[in-house]
Amino acid sequence: MSQVAGFRQVGEPSPLPCDALQSRAACEPVVVTGVSLGLPNELRNECSVFDQRNFQRIFGGENFISQLTANQKQRILDQNVVQVLKIDGQRVKKLLSSPSEVIGLASRLGKFDLVKEYGGTNKLVMALRFVFTDACRGVLY
Repeated sequence: MSQVAGFRQVGEPSPLPCDALQSRAACEPVVVTGVSLGLPNELRNECSVFDQRNFQRIFGGENFISQLTANQKQRILDQNVVQVLKIDGQRVKKLLSSPSEVIGLASRLGKFDLVKEYGGTNKLVMALRFVFTDACRGVLY
């Protein structure tokens, strides 16, 4: 059978033999039914995070990074960010104290409506709020 994007087709034998020491799950075939690519979309409000055109955008070389404003840098600074530095082979923690120490470029999540775009429920959104939303905010903010 032919290769698809570096993966074996369903039904192809595994390159590793299954034996009694391996779990049954390790020997079962895996089927990939689809993939998605989520991208920050603050610069492109017409696009959702998981827009169908994201593969074309990222492989087409579109930029998703922009300069942070002074207000955005201050909001990051207000979160008491600690930078970990390596000095003379030792890790040193340093609390950022001025906007000039905050990163200057970042990608940022724009609109993302789990209920409207993906059929979630408000209860699910509230449950995910402290995990997912804050994680996204911490990484992409």
